[in-house]
Amino acid sequence: QRRMPIDENELAADFDALGQVDVLVLTSPHAAEVAASALGAPRLRGALLIAPGAGTAARLPHRQDGAFELCFPRSGGTSEDVLDLPELAAERVAGRRVVILAAPGGRRLIADTLRRRGAEVVRLAPYLREALAPADALLEALGLNRPLITLVSSTAALTGLERGLSDSLRARWLASGFVVSSARLADALRGLGAERIEIADGASADAMHRALVALAAR
Repeated sequence: QRRMPIDENELAADFDALGQVDVLVLTSPHAAEVAASALGAPRLRGALLIAPGAGTAARLPHRQDGAFELCFPRSGGTSEDVLDLPELAAERVAGRRVVILAAPGGRRLIADTLRRRGAEVVRLAPYLREALAPADALLEALGLNRPLITLVSSTAALTGLERGLSDSLRARWLASGFVVSSARLADALRGLGAERIEIADGASADAMHRALVALAAR
């Protein structure tokens, strides 16, 4: 999938139309960059900002004293890690307006869970997705039946890739190795028939690389 930009003025207008925003969940470094560019520090004043990790938090606009509170998991970075933050417990979010800045179809677990915890959840998209055919390099590797390990950090990417392969290539792909950023993605792959799966400690480049090394060594 390819990331397509959105109209940042429209995003800012949609954000302003919500009125009071209590919590803003930023789901990726790019989402944080869009928040910094389209929304800016003044709009974020008084809100609790949630990021999946330090890398995303570092992309936010400069925080003036007391402008906004910022929280993120100290390890991990998956949706489950974000939801484990005490700031998102049911007693903290019930009755509050939570905005999730995520690509269409992304981070559904966060949205669904926060709604069950009593929050009013609104999704805004920091970018759009355009489906692409599987990369030529992947098709070549599968066609030649080369050893292959695929790194997967989102359900949307997994679904798009699985649907873009022919039956024969899909079978070879599922017989290869996978590094995933969460147990949820591992379960999805097992549901498709994959078996050789390594779960990383989060979606950061370092965590995925450590899991890749571990899988390759097996």
